Amino acid sequence: MSLRHRLPAAAGLLAALAAIVGAAAADRWAPPVAAEAPAPAVYSASPASVALACPPGVLNPFDAAAPAAPASAWTTTGIGADDEAPRVLEAHADDGGLDVPSGFVLAGQGGGELLGLSATSCASASLDQWVVGGSTTVGDDLLLVLSNSAQTASIVSVTGYGATGLIDETPQQVTVPAGQTLTVLVAGWFPDEERLALNIAADGAGVVAWAQYSSLDGETPRGASWISPTRPLDRQVIGGLDPRGRASVRIAVPGADPAHVAVSVIDGDSTRPVPGADVDVDASTVLDIPMGGIASGPDPVALLIESDAPVVASASVVLEGEQWPEADARWASRGHLGPVTASTEAALPGSAQISRLVAAQLDAPALRATAVDTPSGAGPSRARLLLIADEAPARVALGDERIEMSAGTARVLDLPEEDSSLTSDAPIRAVLLIDADAATAPLQATWPVGALGVSARSAPVRVDG
Repeated sequence: MSLRHRLPAAAGLLAALAAIVGAAAADRWAPPVAAEAPAPAVYSASPASVALACPPGVLNPFDAAAPAAPASAWTTTGIGADDEAPRVLEAHADDGGLDVPSGFVLAGQGGGELLGLSATSCASASLDQWVVGGSTTVGDDLLLVLSNSAQTASIVSVTGYGATGLIDETPQQVTVPAGQTLTVLVAGWFPDEERLALNIAADGAGVVAWAQYSSLDGETPRGASWISPTRPLDRQVIGGLDPRGRASVRIAVPGADPAHVAVSVIDGDSTRPVPGADVDVDASTVLDIPMGGIASGPDPVALLIESDAPVVASASVVLEGEQWPEADARWASRGHLGPVTASTEAALPGSAQISRLVAAQLDAPALRATAVDTPSGAGPSRARLLLIADEAPARVALGDERIEMSAGTARVLDLPEEDSSLTSDAPIRAVLLIDADAATAPLQATWPVGALGVSARSAPVRVDG
């Protein structure tokens, strides 16, 4: 082959090599093309079951280990006036998801030293909660009730706070066995405290804490009621203060800094400040704020408590009754009210069922008789619903009734005779009001509608990897 024929072939080979080298250089300096990432998997997550512990009936403070007087209950699981009050409310998910139950235990006495009526929520276990209310001074008895529905024991630490601050640097500790309820006389831990707030911390699956508070002025009963657990919040609404009674709000500050607290009253017309209830509360202390003159009409009202730091709060109302024979003191009943959560729907008992629950409690023999013989029992009861639209206007349906509410107002409605449902197009708070008249004093119980400690939410869950 001549040289003339071989040069083109060599030139072609060099061109090919140059193209390869150029391509390599381009790959070296050009930005890489990102690989398309696969879309993450999205799953729905919801609990398979829920267990709510329910408080017992009325306890004898002079024998805390004795069985409680039988209580009555209403729940969304079908338990009603003819059934034994449950110790635990359980629900399990089906194909349609988990329907979280709610309900309350009605416990009371129509006479005797423990005169009173309380509607107390069944609640979910918690690792940290507060019980705000009661006293351990002479004549007062405060029983702390700890319920453990789990299958393992829980060690519970109880820290007490009073008017001057932390009572003891070292918490009191008790072990609550699996599946059991433990009752403790609080005066054994924190004696002679006029204003108490208890912080209850637990390990394991947690516990539910309540307290029964009862008082005697000499021999004269001054009421017995249950106190529900609560948690620190910087905005909370307490509903159901009876205008006939003497009311006060108890504030405890859990943090290391003081809190500025302002209390307003919400009634049928508006939300307005409570005179003298704009206060500073020292860190780790407990303060009682009188609520005199808050009512502008015959209906129960609600309180809005706002603070610049989370606080725990409850309200108490004392209703005066008949004169005690040959003494200046009067019979009285008392109630403790805690914060109520907002929701857009709820199931409610009917007034007919409420009447049967009340009769079952107040017609029973007194657990502790008084020095002066007085009858148990009560006349007809009344059931109403307090609705609170504290943040936004709402269109509300209660059974067949339809109402519109302005923001910052409250409304009291009679409860339908049969079980019904409450729905709203905006979050609204509801409190069941139960009134009865015993032979010696008027009684009132309140139930913040819903399942205490349970918030139902749904959200997608992304799983990468």
